[in-house]
Amino acid sequence: MSTTKKKTKRCPCGNTNISRFCHKCSKYKLVFLLINDQGKEFSAKTGRLANPARYNFVKDNKLSVQEVAYKMLERFKKTTKESTLLANSRKIIIYSNPNGQPLLNMDV
Repeated sequence: MSTTKKKTKRCPCGNTNISRFCHKCSKYKLVFLLINDQGKEFSAKTGRLANPARYNFVKDNKLSVQEVAYKMLERFKKTTKESTLLANSRKIIIYSNPNGQPLLNMDV
């Protein structure tokens, strides 16, 4: 019986438990501004309810903000939870993840 350890994928920042996106290494952060606060998520950072945020795939960091926004919105339309967020959103803002500057505002 072999006892080889399975290698875990590592993010460039050193985070070991990643799937395809990382809150530290992703270039863009998409925030849903919700209608009537429906669907707000608990923020572990502040301890309060906050507008939900999603990060782009690390492999898409080389793309422009418009291309990433299009790909993210197409992906969200396919999943139930995110399509509900889209339906309850009044605006979507995409921020630059490293410095927090807003890059793109979209009315839904």
